[in-house]
Amino acid sequence: MHDRLRNQSVICALAVASSAVAATLARAGETTVDRPPKLLVIITGESNSGGYALNSEATREEVSARPAVQILDNDALVFRPLDIGTNNLLGHTGLKPTETHGFELELANRAERLPKGRLPVYLVKTGQGGSRIAEWAAEGRYFQTFRDRVAAAKRLLADEEVRPVILFSLGINDAIAGTPLEEWRPAVEEHLGRMRREVGGEPPIVMTRFMARYAAYNAAIEEICRKVPCTASVETLDAPLRDANHWNYAGMKLVTGRMLDVVADLGLMP
Repeated sequence: MHDRLRNQSVICALAVASSAVAATLARAGETTVDRPPKLLVIITGESNSGGYALNSEATREEVSARPAVQILDNDALVFRPLDIGTNNLLGHTGLKPTETHGFELELANRAERLPKGRLPVYLVKTGQGGSRIAEWAAEGRYFQTFRDRVAAAKRLLADEEVRPVILFSLGINDAIAGTPLEEWRPAVEEHLGRMRREVGGEPPIVMTRFMARYAAYNAAIEEICRKVPCTASVETLDAPLRDANHWNYAGMKLVTGRMLDVVADLGLMP
């Protein structure tokens, strides 16, 4: 599923370590042994990146405050404990902030199993429902929003040693709209590079593939991952659905778990 990135894990880990986000203002006398780096997860893309999985299907604990994950409040631009149904979908086009969730639920489940010294996990959500790759152009409002949120996180974490990773899911709306793959693929590759430049360094990027009806886009995603260094994709064909284009609660947990397995392979989430 992600053998290519696993084989490059040392290279990717070194790239992450060189990130401009990392350890810029470490205090005197501290070491990475005493203060291990924290994980910074940036989620972006179309509606599945925001999440269409119903909160009503989650457990009470899963939709309670989850301080192991500190999410950027997209209104106030400060970090707060993740609270699904309250602050996990602020400023996401097309989704109500109180009803659904995405990758963040299973991220919190995994984070709560980490050693206390690796907590909190920091989270920035920048997705936009219904979006196509053309709407993420450098001069467009969606990418400007991405830039603003990432910049806010970097300011807030200037005294922290963090290791960023990008979780990216985009392509279904382009497939529905009929965006030619010969246009979509290079535009996505360019977008991946722009996101990395904003974050700093060479953060790993983990992409989702999609449902069987989007086989051509799945093949294009795999081609991108073969071409772009430190990039991987995960299988989703067996992920349960809420509707034809969105994963449900169980499906979202399955897909997220596979993405986080890639992150774990890099030593970023022990």
